[in-house]
Amino acid sequence: MNRIILTVLALSISLFSGAKVVNKIEMPSEVTDILISDDAKYAVFSTKPDIGLFKAPKSELAVVSMESGDTLWTKKYHYLNDILIPSNQGLLVLREKEVICYDYISGNEKYKIKIFTTYLDSKNDKIVGYYKGKQNQIACFRLSDGCNLWTSKTDKIKSKIWEEALTQDSTSLIFFGDGIERVNLNTGELTRQDLKRSVVNKTENAGMLALGIAGAVLGSPYVLSSTLSDPARINSLGSDVVSDNDDCYYVSGKDGILCLDSTMNVRWSNSLRDYSCSKAHIFLNGDTLEFLNEGQGISGDRLKKYGKPFRASLNKHTGELIELKEFPDNHDEKLFGKNIEYAEQSIYIFNPFIKRFSIKEHKPGEYEVYAADGRLLTVNDDFEVIGQTPYEYYMHKIEEFENGKTMISKFLGSDKYLIIDSHGSVVDTIRSDNSFCIIRRNIVFTIENGYLMLNEID
Repeated sequence: MNRIILTVLALSISLFSGAKVVNKIEMPSEVTDILISDDAKYAVFSTKPDIGLFKAPKSELAVVSMESGDTLWTKKYHYLNDILIPSNQGLLVLREKEVICYDYISGNEKYKIKIFTTYLDSKNDKIVGYYKGKQNQIACFRLSDGCNLWTSKTDKIKSKIWEEALTQDSTSLIFFGDGIERVNLNTGELTRQDLKRSVVNKTENAGMLALGIAGAVLGSPYVLSSTLSDPARINSLGSDVVSDNDDCYYVSGKDGILCLDSTMNVRWSNSLRDYSCSKAHIFLNGDTLEFLNEGQGISGDRLKKYGKPFRASLNKHTGELIELKEFPDNHDEKLFGKNIEYAEQSIYIFNPFIKRFSIKEHKPGEYEVYAADGRLLTVNDDFEVIGQTPYEYYMHKIEEFENGKTMISKFLGSDKYLIIDSHGSVVDTIRSDNSFCIIRRNIVFTIENGYLMLNEID
């Protein structure tokens, strides 16, 4: 049966295969990483690190012009400690307490700022970070020249690194540390609400926090946060922030759900009968807020059970609990694997009869999870399987382009990406060596036989 499915899908794709290659750049040898500036004018290649017994491990970066293919300059950097960000205004090298900006053409240092960086936006020419000392300060600088735009004081930040930061709109940055805080990116005004999202994991020893970055694939804005690799704590005990058109922000922590206004004041809260909340998902369905609690958190780089899995329905305007139902304590590990993995991305399902993809809509009381063998399963409140999609028939949304086309793939880092139109028909297929893919506007960068390929989605 799987062979038939693969054949049908392959036939439907082959009718429309081939994206428009507009340029290709020969890459240096032994490349370990590739970065693309937000305006797609420059590529930054990192080469294999030089590791010696009595010297700090360093790698070399090379800045290459996309227009000419020429190497403009090279530089050594500490690949373990430095994070490279290819903004429009220059190549940024981020360290724990400073950021250095280098000019793309000359390689000269443009400026140095002594902050821990958390947010960069090339389009709006801003870089935001904070100082850690006797007085905690959050500051915003102009990305193009390093000029300070504003500084705000706060005595509430206790975390060495913000657990998570995200943008809700072009004027605000929301971050989680020892609470949830909103920063007005234009004025520096800070508003805050306490929100616990982690607990001590008594069975593990402390470990190192590692930095993660959102934006490397799709570009600006870039949001930096810790990846919470510390096994001494159980982290991610909460949901993402979900907003609606009423200027409300819905979010959960380990002690329940909050509805906040734009100034982070609580409109309502619900402790959900004192259930211990964990890694969770919030869905808005009309006047109802659907809450899915996984019953697990993240400790180190692993999922760890915490509390009980359950779902709840609430009135999104008042927070009144409509219904709460526990999921079964135990699950079929042969079917689902050791830990339940919920589908979090937008999923597209292929219909072999009309040869089109369509997005799978979320339905209250139904949840998409991955089976141990790769199938996509739909389960109900009792975790009974009420639907399934073969591995070959579903893909995840990677990017939606301005021209109405969407790029989908089995996962980010796949060797094949499909471009579908607004009707779900496959119009292009793009392949890449080494599972490499970076997107800048309507250009998809891939690798083929030692060349960086620029594929235009028109």
